[in-house]
Order: sequence, then C-alpha cells, then structure tokens
Amino acid sequence: MNYIKLILLSYLLLLGFVGSSMKRRSICHEEYKMDSVRITVENYMGHIRYQSVIRTYVNSIPVDSLKYTPEAVGGYMGISVGVQLGNHMLFTKHGDYNGRTLIVNAAGKIESIIGGDNFVDEDSSLLFTTWESDDAGFAVYDLSNDKLILAKCDVLHRPESFHKVENNYYALCYDDTKDVNVIRQFFLATGEYSRAENRSIRINDSNILKCITTYPESCD
Repeated sequence: MNYIKLILLSYLLLLGFVGSSMKRRSICHEEYKMDSVRITVENYMGHIRYQSVIRTYVNSIPVDSLKYTPEAVGGYMGISVGVQLGNHMLFTKHGDYNGRTLIVNAAGKIESIIGGDNFVDEDSSLLFTTWESDDAGFAVYDLSNDKLILAKCDVLHRPESFHKVENNYYALCYDDTKDVNVIRQFFLATGEYSRAENRSIRINDSNILKCITTYPESCD
C-alpha cells in the first residue's frame, strides 16, 4: 500500500511540475515589413527551455530562417527587436556567450556575423560590431555589397567603440592586463587590423560611429 501511495505521489508531483512549466511558458512574436520582405521573430521562453527563431518571406514565400536554442547564462537572451538601416533590417542574438548580429537584406537573406553592440557609418554603409562573449572579437560588414569584410574572434584587446577620423577607421580597445585603453586601426583595403599608424590620433565622443544596441522584448 505504501508503495502505491509513493507512486501516486510521484505522479502528482510530476503533473504539478509539467503544469507549472506550461503556465510559465510564454511567446514573444514580432513582425517587421521592409518593402516586399516580411520578417517574423519569435522568442519562446519556458521553465526549462528557450528557443528563438527568425524567418523571412518575400511576397509570402519563405526565403530564409535561423533557429537558436541558447542556454541560460545570465543577461539578455534571444533575438532582439529590429532596427532598419536603409534596405537592411538589423537584429542581435543574445545569449550563450556568443552574440550574433543578424542582417536581413532586401532579398530576404539573413547574414549572421559576430555581434553584440553595432556601430554604423551611414555615409559609407559600413557596419562594425563587437562580440558579446567572454572572448574579444569584432566584425566589419559592407551593407552596400552585402559582404563581410573582416571578422576576428581572437583579438588580444577587446574593442569597445569604433571611430572615424579623416576617412580612417579606428577601434578603441581595452587592455585588461594593463588596465589601459589602446587604439587599433582598420586597413580595410588589405583586410588588416593593427596598431594605429598615427600615435597622436584623438579618439573621443566627437568621432564615434553611431551605436545601435538592441535587446529582446520582455515577455513578462
């Protein structure tokens, strides 16, 4: 008899756990329109499971999609709200210590690059991104040609912002071994990234690129 009671008790506890999980499950659904491109973003948040999906359609025909199942590691999780940049829509995937910037172009194709904080030079249609990760990294993307120019996920100093001075591009980086800031320069024509040639260059808020940081909608 005690054995049967134990089984019944275990069964009731299991039902309570499942019921609680189902009650705590929520879905955030966002939809965006960019000419003939329709974009949907869904973040599923449950008690023990998380999933994010972005899908694109052109004239109601499915074109592209990406799915993520990030683990709970603290901070923001899921796919952010979208921001339109000309004929592109920009999203950020948070979580897993592996931030990604998701770029949807006018054809509905999704490009996933190293991401986190996004900085854009609208005059030249260049997008610079930091990497939301324990490691340091960045990417440079040409929006006018839908082309990744440069990406590194193993740099020594973490980029914190990107700047433009006299048509040259720089990254203000943090050296955590010496607790100082260092300046790195981009040589995009050759795909190089190294110490700034002009050591006296002034990097400050007056020449910082426009920053676009987006986060997922709250589903509470």
